Amino acid sequence: MAHEIIIDGVKYVPAEGGEIKIVVLERGFIYVGRFRETEQNIEIIGARSLIRWGTTGHLGSLIEGPSENTKLGDACHVKARVSQLIHTIEVNQDAWSKHID
Repeated sequence: MAHEIIIDGVKYVPAEGGEIKIVVLERGFIYVGRFRETEQNIEIIGARSLIRWGTTGHLGSLIEGPSENTKLGDACHVKARVSQLIHTIEVNQDAWSKHID
């Protein structure tokens, strides 16, 4: 569990925290990165957009890591409102960790 502090009712955790997840946001934005959520916002640290899934199946086909044909965007830090979150997919942490900063 990540260390956290609360100041004036706001929870703060280290930036490197969070499990790697595939994150689907509204309007079709799909990222994979270290996911954190607060009451109002989400953050995806080391986020890489899934430009091309590279599978014949659905996003769940990528839980064991990217395929040979998967194309990932450059790493970035994504912030969005919780209301923009459609869903997340749990992934194999070891398989994805070498692809996420």
